[in-house]
Amino acid sequence: MSDRKSRLEEYDSTLETITKLSEGNPGAMQPLINIVHRSLKNHFYSIYLTFSTLNRLDIRGPYLWNLYNACNNDATKLMILLHCIDHKFITGEEVKKVSQERVRFRFDLGESCFNFDDLRTKLKNKMPNHDF
Repeated sequence: MSDRKSRLEEYDSTLETITKLSEGNPGAMQPLINIVHRSLKNHFYSIYLTFSTLNRLDIRGPYLWNLYNACNNDATKLMILLHCIDHKFITGEEVKKVSQERVRFRFDLGESCFNFDDLRTKLKNKMPNHDF
C-alpha cells in the first residue's frame, strides 16, 4: 500500500478516491473518470468493485496509467479486466505485472496483453444482465 495519506477510507468521496488512486497523475485520472461516467448510467456497483480491486492490488498512479495503456486506453476493457480478477478468470498477479511494465502507446501495441473478447464472453456468461 502507498503511504498512509493516500490510503482509501470508507467515507472518501468519489473525487477523493480518484485523487488517491491516481496519485495526482492526470493520465491515471482519465480511466477512473471514464469508469465513473460509464457506470453511473447503469451499474453504480461497478465503480466500487473496480476501485476496490485497484486499491487491493495497489495499482495506482503511473501503474494505473500503464494498465490503462495495456487496455488500449479503453475504460470498459479496464473494468472487464478488474471484474475478471474477482471472478477468478485471471489473477491479480497477472494484472499487476502488466501494470508494472512500461507499455507503448496503443498504436504500437499490435497485440494486447489480454484476450478481451474471451474475457468479455466469460463475464457475460457469469453476469448476463451486465452491459460490457
